[in-house]
Amino acid sequence: MRDFIVTYIVDPFKDKWRRGFFLLSLWTIAFVALPAISGWFLAICSVVFVTANIGFSYLVPSAIIRLLAIFRTATRYFERLENHKTTLDVQQSLQLKIFKSVAKLPYFKKQVNNNSSLLENSTQGIDQILNHILLWLLPFAALLLTISVYFIFLVIFSRVIAIEFLISSVILLFLVPQIVFRRNKILYLQLKDIREENHQSLIQSFRGRIEISKYNMEDKAIESNEHNRMKIERLESKIQINSFYLQLIAGLGFSYIASFLLWHSSQQGINAPLAIGVFFGIM
Repeated sequence: MRDFIVTYIVDPFKDKWRRGFFLLSLWTIAFVALPAISGWFLAICSVVFVTANIGFSYLVPSAIIRLLAIFRTATRYFERLENHKTTLDVQQSLQLKIFKSVAKLPYFKKQVNNNSSLLENSTQGIDQILNHILLWLLPFAALLLTISVYFIFLVIFSRVIAIEFLISSVILLFLVPQIVFRRNKILYLQLKDIREENHQSLIQSFRGRIEISKYNMEDKAIESNEHNRMKIERLESKIQINSFYLQLIAGLGFSYIASFLLWHSSQQGINAPLAIGVFFGIM
């Protein structure tokens, strides 16, 4: 699978993937910097108001915040456009390669009227691979970039807080969610087996509908189908609950990290506006 992805997905479109990743990096930096600068600006405005400092200029920070908001929106738009366009190009290329390979087979030439269905069946796994890239790899890369940007930013002011942030992020955002991931993996396998069993039972019921009617087994067949449906609903409910717990763990993890760094920053010589900016940025 790794060789297939590198050979047919990454290498032929590496320039496009590189542009998409570059835009993703710019969007991540703007996404992190905007709330951080906004939090610092709110805190410093409070300090200026309390101290009655009339020499403080509000124009530069507010202009930076507005420019960052525009920059974040623009980079997000072009990043989504570039990555989705690349994904569609990869999908088209793979489908054409598979279609050309399958079209040479004698069986395919005989099935003239079913070419579309054969093509759909032969390329059904491509969508899953590309959805995996869009829905999993790109958000995961954005998360790693976010943590890296904050680590570099915190190292400038305090190496101790930067290391604490990195350790807390690894524990709360990578190690603890593995428990939920393992549970969901087991539930997904069980759900797959039950759906396959239910599918086979439906096929058998259609094939043996004469025997079912002959021996008055309709109630038993309906009961079996209803039992499988209830099992599927229970497993889907458990998966949804685990997904909610995963989001809750990630949210509480970020909140804990932000609160801990805000509390610990006073012991590392970081002033209040900067600490509040870090807090808003992480939150």
